[in-house]
Amino acid sequence: LRQWKRKSEASKMRALVEEEDEMKAVVHTQNLAMQHDWVVLGEACMPPRLMWKAFLYEWTPELLKFYANALQCTLPDPSNHKRWGLSERDSCPLCCRGASTAAHILAGCSVALRDGRYTWCHDKVLAIIREAISLAIAKVKRSKEVDFKIQFVKSGEKANKSKPKMVPSVINKSGDWKILIDFGNLDSEFPPEVAVSSLCPD
Repeated sequence: LRQWKRKSEASKMRALVEEEDEMKAVVHTQNLAMQHDWVVLGEACMPPRLMWKAFLYEWTPELLKFYANALQCTLPDPSNHKRWGLSERDSCPLCCRGASTAAHILAGCSVALRDGRYTWCHDKVLAIIREAISLAIAKVKRSKEVDFKIQFVKSGEKANKSKPKMVPSVINKSGDWKILIDFGNLDSEFPPEVAVSSLCPD
C-alpha cells in the first residue's frame, strides 16, 4: 500500500491498464476450446520444466515443434483439421469411434491396439534379440565357446604356439534354457525365482 501511494499518477494509471489487459487475456483464454486448461486448473496443468539444454543442443527443430504443439493440443490431427475447417470429419478411420485426437492416435485406438500397431517396433526388436539368443543356445549345445586371446610377445623372445583355451560359456552351464518374450498383447509373467516384480518384462 505504501509503495502504491509513492507511485506517480501516471504509474498508477499504467498499472491499472496493465491489470485490466491481463484480466481480458484471462477471460479470452477461458473461452478457448483447447488452451484454457492452464487457467482453469492453475499450476497443476502447467507444462513440465523446460529442458533448455535439450532444446538448444539435442532436439531437432521438427521435434521441438512437435513438443510445443503437443503441449498446446495443436497438432495437425483429424480433430484439429475439422476444428480449423480443413476437413469435414474427425473420426478415427480405424475404429470410427470418437474424435481422432493426437492422444487417440498415439495410444487410444482399440483397433490399432488389437492389430499390434502400438507394439510393432517393440516386437521387431525383441524378435531380433530372440533369434540371436536362440542361435547362441543352439551353437553352445553343439560345441563350447572358444576364447581367442592375443598373446603378446616381448622384444627378443619367441612366440610359443599354443591352442586357444576352451572357455565354457554362461549359456553352456545349463541345458534347459527357455526364452520368454512379451510379444504384442501376450501377457508374460516375470519368473519369481529370478526376481519378484509387478512390472511387465520384455
